[in-house]
Amino acid sequence: RGIDPEILARIRENQPLKMNGVSHLGIWNCRNRMRLYYGEKAKFSIISEPGEGTIVWMEIPVSEEE
Repeated sequence: RGIDPEILARIRENQPLKMNGVSHLGIWNCRNRMRLYYGEKAKFSIISEPGEGTIVWMEIPVSEEE
């Protein structure tokens, strides 16, 4: 159903979310772990339109050794 634009802006700024006194760290944690393991080679993006849906895109580099 899409993500509220205000929440999406906070996600894109890599801020952890806290709503109704509850921390929501899943996306924040995923993005930071990807950066820790793969550096700037990893890509993470979210496209969302309220009422339309959400696409989460993650690109993880593959080692040439694999």
